[in-house]
Amino acid sequence: MAVKERYIVNDKGEPVEVILSLEEYRRLQEAAGEGPDPDEGLSLKPGVIEELLQMEADYAAGRLKVKSWEQVKRELGLTDV
Repeated sequence: MAVKERYIVNDKGEPVEVILSLEEYRRLQEAAGEGPDPDEGLSLKPGVIEELLQMEADYAAGRLKVKSWEQVKRELGLTDV
């Protein structure tokens, strides 16, 4: 897709902003991984926040053991990741 360059310039004639078509803007967002949030508008199931807070408290108290990402990769044989 050819992009027609359009700029807003300051009083010295220097470009300070770019004007893009909505189509080009969305294409650039998608290419940058910044598309629309797929989770937007969704809500958590009841009790999820409470569960997360309890897990955080258990971890802080030493009742919950977690593995590092490095350890998980080693165990799964994903050493190149």
